[in-house]
Amino acid sequence: MITIRRATQLDTRQMAELLNQIIDAGGTTAITQPVTRDALWQ
Repeated sequence: MITIRRATQLDTRQMAELLNQIIDAGGTTAITQPVTRDALWQ
């Protein structure tokens, strides 16, 4: 069973790291510039 919870501010560093890897790979997201954890929390 998979449990899903809301992301918290403590999750934003890992989320930004993952998203930035996807951005670096290119072609898979409309976001083209790296993001920061602070930008994700706003």
